[in-house]
Amino acid sequence: MQPGWPPGAPAAYPPGAFAAQQGAPGPQGVQPGQPYGAAPKSANGPPTPRPPGGVAPLAGQMQQMKLGGAPMPAPQPGMPPMGVRPAGLPVAAPGHGMPRPAGPPGTNGFAARPAAPSAFQQQQQRPAGMQQPSMQQPGTQQPLASTASGGFSTPRKSQQQQQQQEPYGTPPPFALQVASPSPTKRAGMATAVGGMQPAGGQLGQQAMQGFRPPMGGMPGMQPPQQQFQQPGMQPPGMQPPGFPGMMPGQPTMPGMQPMPGQPPMSGMPGMQPPMPGMPRPPMPTPPMPTPGAMMAPGVQAAPAASTKIDPSQIPRPLPYAIPTQVFETRRENTHAIPPAADAPIVVRDRGSCGPRFMRSTLNMLPQSNDLLKSSALPLVTIISPLALQDTGDDPVELVEWGPAGPVRCSACKAYVNPYMRFVDGGRSMQCCFCNGTTELPADYVCHTGPDGERRDKYERPELCKGSVEMTVTPAYQVRPPMRPTHFFLVDVSQPAVSTGATAAACSSIARILDDLPGGDRTQICVATFDSTIHFYSMRPGQSQPHMLVVPDVTDVYCPLPGNVVVPLREARPLVEALLDSIPRMFAGSQVAESCGGAALRSAVEALSGGEGGRLHAFLCGLPRRGALHLRLRDVGRPPTDRDTLDSLLPENKEYAALAAAAATAQVSIDLFLLAQGYVDVATLGVLCSATAGSLYHWPAWSPQLDADEFFNDLRWAAMRPQALEAVGRLRCSKGLAVEKYIGSFHRVNDTDLSFPALSSDHAFAAKLMYEEKLSERGEAYLQFALLYSTVDGQRRVRVHTLALPITPSLGTTFRGADLDAYMSYVSRKVASQVPGHALGACKEAITKAAADALLAYRTHCAAASSSGQLILPEALKLLPLYTLALTKAPVFRCDCRPDVRAAQMWRLLALPAHRAVPLLYARMVSLHTLLERPANAMPLPDKLWLSAEKLEPDGVFLLENGYEAFIWVGKAVPPATATALFGVPSLDAWDPQQPLMLPTLNTPLNSKVRDLLDEVRRQRTAFLRLRVVRRGDTMEQTFYSALVEDRSPQSGMSYVEFLCFLHRQIQNKLA
Repeated sequence: MQPGWPPGAPAAYPPGAFAAQQGAPGPQGVQPGQPYGAAPKSANGPPTPRPPGGVAPLAGQMQQMKLGGAPMPAPQPGMPPMGVRPAGLPVAAPGHGMPRPAGPPGTNGFAARPAAPSAFQQQQQRPAGMQQPSMQQPGTQQPLASTASGGFSTPRKSQQQQQQQEPYGTPPPFALQVASPSPTKRAGMATAVGGMQPAGGQLGQQAMQGFRPPMGGMPGMQPPQQQFQQPGMQPPGMQPPGFPGMMPGQPTMPGMQPMPGQPPMSGMPGMQPPMPGMPRPPMPTPPMPTPGAMMAPGVQAAPAASTKIDPSQIPRPLPYAIPTQVFETRRENTHAIPPAADAPIVVRDRGSCGPRFMRSTLNMLPQSNDLLKSSALPLVTIISPLALQDTGDDPVELVEWGPAGPVRCSACKAYVNPYMRFVDGGRSMQCCFCNGTTELPADYVCHTGPDGERRDKYERPELCKGSVEMTVTPAYQVRPPMRPTHFFLVDVSQPAVSTGATAAACSSIARILDDLPGGDRTQICVATFDSTIHFYSMRPGQSQPHMLVVPDVTDVYCPLPGNVVVPLREARPLVEALLDSIPRMFAGSQVAESCGGAALRSAVEALSGGEGGRLHAFLCGLPRRGALHLRLRDVGRPPTDRDTLDSLLPENKEYAALAAAAATAQVSIDLFLLAQGYVDVATLGVLCSATAGSLYHWPAWSPQLDADEFFNDLRWAAMRPQALEAVGRLRCSKGLAVEKYIGSFHRVNDTDLSFPALSSDHAFAAKLMYEEKLSERGEAYLQFALLYSTVDGQRRVRVHTLALPITPSLGTTFRGADLDAYMSYVSRKVASQVPGHALGACKEAITKAAADALLAYRTHCAAASSSGQLILPEALKLLPLYTLALTKAPVFRCDCRPDVRAAQMWRLLALPAHRAVPLLYARMVSLHTLLERPANAMPLPDKLWLSAEKLEPDGVFLLENGYEAFIWVGKAVPPATATALFGVPSLDAWDPQQPLMLPTLNTPLNSKVRDLLDEVRRQRTAFLRLRVVRRGDTMEQTFYSALVEDRSPQSGMSYVEFLCFLHRQIQNKLA
């Protein structure tokens, strides 16, 4: 096992996963669409041989993780059975970038289940009646397509004409046709839906359904080979109805002509203009109620009849799963536009880092700041330096530099990368960031060929890979690398003991001792608190731990300064004995209020006296005593849109000062809030945000329901890939600069970010600005370098380099927009600004950003479109849906508790891009039909719209967002289905003294549901907090709040109404 990463780190199950072995990385040179495992092909040069002594992979050995610790308890009802996972599953080290988990996280010994057939081994087949889409390749003949209203698409220009007018091509837009009077006239506005499709072809047929297409048409991606057709679509080669000789894509409205050089427009299926002489129905004004089916109190479905908009035809994500695709980061010597962040891909590093590490909101940069302002889109990069990789991804290789250290530019200090130019016969290097010239060391000189490339380019990863890791010299450190240290601070007050939180914490800590990374270098400390603070001396030679009490909680101190932690290997018996005795020792505690704030300060001081480390604190109530005490602020009525969110502001500045002191001392704080009431997450979360820690919040903690998820989260937080005492910096090529960073970190200076312990789940945003006009037709370069210490005591630097093409065209800029990165940035930005601001103002800012972007596209790229059309760029066609979902997130809802609101606010600040959109727009599937699916179907059923009209009273449905999962049970579920799934003919017969959960039964339906939950956990890389919801439960309102396409008094408009609202805003600005 290579230094720096936890031995036996999980490959398939991140939190609470099993023993695994290191597997070989995927083959080099696999082309898009080539079956995984086929013979490699040459791409961008010869295969990459391993230079002797030059490059070593980060994982050089095959080790098996040992499962140990406390005996496994009996499985909780509703949780997976516990057992030992078979060995042989792959594990990667950090240089291989930890693989993206391939299996469900579970408790220690979560039963392994057979995986679905790989898309690289056999062709995936869809159920009868459902086929996968076929994406038309650029430049091929497009079949004719008709709109639902019998209209036509505008004629499609030839590829040569498009290239003359748009150098990189023009994105095919969507046209949401809304027939309305002048935007200045508010009354009498009618909406009708015409056709909605991009300009012709298979792309148009799929987009007409409002689904996000798979990665077809993107450089570096192979489109699926099957076709997907909807009823009523014309097959290829058939002429749509209309006048003879009209070409597909011709305008549907009289007098509407396409603008020269701009993309053709078309309508949306299901929308048609009002008939001549017919009155226009009035525009629905939210939040007027409309009839809906299967609604929670106060929730109503989208009014399809009143607006004449068919909800089935408006843009939504793909309802079905797509096979895993091979994605090359560069194709034809240019940047490849990445697919959706949560799409299943295998990344091939061809000189630019993969989208898991760096993802830009714009994949084609506008040439000047004026063009950027005209687009109304932000230029932001989402960075996750240690992101988990898929087991088939190209590994991040380790480059051994020796005593000389890495080769860098002598002027700007950028690290050598594939875009450096070598001049003077290979003896000097010209920097791609500052254009400065650096003389190379003699042992690094290599002759260049006629094309200016070094002869050894494909033998050196730093010259042909976008992501590499390098060893550094002692000059890159100010002290020896710190040892991995874990300080566990446990609440033993009466609320914690009575709710089982103390016992759950002590049991989980004992079970993860074998999984703590670092080997013999690992150090540990355990402390408890109630109204006082208790430290424990566990020096070698003691027969039992000795308790040291700190009675003064107003002026706290550490009774063992510099000597509080002990080596785990030497003190293991004492640690286990202490963890076993703590629940019994404080079983009769009568202390209702705790000194949690004072205990946190004392623990930080204890770690600051040494090398630093990681503090894992378990709190069960509001700190009411001693230093850093807090007051109850969850009082009064729920806020309205006009009220400022003062409850999201920290109560005082003392916690911010403590967080800054902790970050300076290289102390990272993880908080586990197992609460039954208000704990002021807004104030406590400052400690996690400033120290790059993690915050876990369980409102209404229940040991029967939450103990397994708690163990999973704690185990993963301790053993996931992490970089200790890390410092990062983003460098930009000439003309660009970093304007600001948004996320969870500590600022050392204006250019560097400090992370006491950076994990693989951590991401942040860097907003860029223009300093001067960029060169035309060139590329702009971004490089993020992370200098850090491994858990095995090595100092390394991980370098990610990204090259983005420059364009003078706004149409090309919109074509390269990345919706996942955009939503990740907007959610971060608003979450960082929401404290102290009004809810309504925050939601208006979110909506205004989307409206401005769509207005800019309409103004500059679709000026000839009808005023009754809402034009949606192809890359941003889901922007209205995700914008609406963000405004309905718990952080912006009026009916949300302050702690739940604050927990999501802190979560959004550090969320990776692939988890941002699922958190906003959840996934809902039906469970009662699982037995009807064919054996060769995809692992997950097709997704349903997030609307209550999709719920059936006799059905069972699963809704999950990557953090929480709900099983909704209809009121009229047949007794046979309820018995097969829950063991009772009706949930009304469930024992009211027992929490409602999913039991483990030996029935086909129950097994299918549990297999599906395992697959969801594998995809989301999280265990998920599972709740069973029946009609009339208190949790039902939480479930319905995730149905963002419906209207409700608390969250406002439906999806259909929001589209009309956006259109009206754009019309007002155009007027």
